Amino acid sequence: VALLVAYDGTGFHGLAPQPGQRTVGGVVLAALSTVLREDLTSSFVMSGRTDAGVHGWGQVVHVDVRELPKGGIQRLHRGLNKLVGPEIVVRDVAVAPPDFDARFSARWRRYRYTVLTAPTG
Repeated sequence: VALLVAYDGTGFHGLAPQPGQRTVGGVVLAALSTVLREDLTSSFVMSGRTDAGVHGWGQVVHVDVRELPKGGIQRLHRGLNKLVGPEIVVRDVAVAPPDFDARFSARWRRYRYTVLTAPTG
């Protein structure tokens, strides 16, 4: 299953799951494991990494699942958004081909950095 994730990274210690730290990936992984009722730690793959406080609009994540919940992709999508919000939004969920890899299947990546130097944002 592939996910397209957006997030306000202000309250997170980056993207990758880290023990004892609140991360975007950790929250998404916990939600996936709850909705699908299986430990998905070993198959959770992100398209990249970010530092603490960084926001994302189109982070791709994939995970190998045994089966979808009753109600399919739509139920998974709704269930995830109930558990991860409001700082994280799962924008899309899709069944990915068996050889899909969030990190290595990317055809391109785009980064935009905004640095504020004023005393107020």
